[in-house]
Amino acid sequence: MTKLFFLTITYLSVTIGIVDAECSFESLVSHISSGIGTIDDTESFEGHIVWLSENQIDRAMLRKAAWQIFEESTKLINNPNTTDYLRYAGETGQSIAIDYLALCSDETDCKKLEKIYRNNKCNDNSRIDAFFAHLFSVGEDDAEQVVDQLSDYEVFPRQLRLAFYNSGVRLAYEWATPQKKAAIASAFKRVIAGENDYRMFITCDSLMKSFFKDYAKSRFRLEFIQQFDPPADNEALRQALNRAIAECTNPKVKVEPPVITIHNYPPYISYEETVLAGKGIPEIKKIADMFVQFEKGAVGATQTTEKTHSDRHWFLWVAATGVGTVAICVIVSLFTRKGK
Repeated sequence: MTKLFFLTITYLSVTIGIVDAECSFESLVSHISSGIGTIDDTESFEGHIVWLSENQIDRAMLRKAAWQIFEESTKLINNPNTTDYLRYAGETGQSIAIDYLALCSDETDCKKLEKIYRNNKCNDNSRIDAFFAHLFSVGEDDAEQVVDQLSDYEVFPRQLRLAFYNSGVRLAYEWATPQKKAAIASAFKRVIAGENDYRMFITCDSLMKSFFKDYAKSRFRLEFIQQFDPPADNEALRQALNRAIAECTNPKVKVEPPVITIHNYPPYISYEETVLAGKGIPEIKKIADMFVQFEKGAVGATQTTEKTHSDRHWFLWVAATGVGTVAICVIVSLFTRKGK
């Protein structure tokens, strides 16, 4: 039985509730694989942290399991005979594996993550996830160096940079210590100094408002705004630029809050202190529980208002069931042959 087939069986076993009672390597792989191939991940990032803490998962074992799933998922994506569904399963497998790696990566892992997000042959989602994982993993001393890489506009084109800013820099900032927050913000300010595409303005301006209290009426902001030519075909962005100039130059104009919300999560210190020692876990668990309640509400709303989304769930369920049926038939066949 191939490793890819084992990965499929692992996913199906979790889906129908067959999980080892102890947190062995196999059951750890099963747990991490539980969201592979689904539209919505079954567990939030906060949920990952809580589960690992409650089960006191060994860091080295987690790294091994996450990389195994990432590598098997990559094989699925790169196989020319892979179906659309299995390619989708491979992409979600990569994302879930990288989420866990964000929590436990060492220096060697960070170098591998850097190779992923700097490689334009990798899919965009994996590149975005890998950048977040790298920035999340490093301390304040290395955070600026990681963010500074985004100044390489050839490696990171506009649309990808936009996602790196919002789903990489912002999310890592939310979990950082005060010292690391300052390092991330300082590097981000340098990176965006070269931006002049108006489609980047709102995200950059909003994050800078959150990162620096004195930014809204600063000279830096005024010079930054002036780098962007007002778009003739986008009235909303024209108004945003004009509003920003007014906030910056007119003392009577009230500064509006950032359009991108920044959360201040309990700082993730390290795997040993946060996960194993449990620092900040009660607060993180509250966030994870809120996510579960939100997901339940979102699912209920989706079922009544978005038929296409529920149809896609149905399609994936049928696809997974089909794969499961074939797998079961193969297993039965193998046992039958052994009996003979």
